[in-house]
Amino acid sequence: MRVSDYMTRTVVSLTRDTEILRALHLMHEHDISNAPVVDEEGTLIGILSDRDCIRGVIQGTYHSEFAGLVSDFMSGEVETVGPDDGLIEATRRLMDLPHRLYPVVAGGDLVGVISRRDIISALTEKWQWSS
Repeated sequence: MRVSDYMTRTVVSLTRDTEILRALHLMHEHDISNAPVVDEEGTLIGILSDRDCIRGVIQGTYHSEFAGLVSDFMSGEVETVGPDDGLIEATRRLMDLPHRLYPVVAGGDLVGVISRRDIISALTEKWQWSS
């Protein structure tokens, strides 16, 4: 079981210049709780969570001003996995991290994401049992 067997290849990503309200809308529209942030070349530079978006909106509302940009609220340090990583080992590494979606990177390029939902689907597919 490899990460590449279960990762999502079509990725909703953001740029550092995306307005936080637009990011919140995109994440809601695609039913995701985290989104990778990439630069102009598509290189991963961070991750934005729904919690980050809410913090941005609250901060903007409190100050009666524009909520800000993704770069104002994203996490710059991101734990990633590789497409050839074993799924179980990747799951072990990711269990204690705060995000529910992890970028999959190969050769510095973002090639997909794997979410906790993807992992649950993989595990239930692998170890089906009858009730």
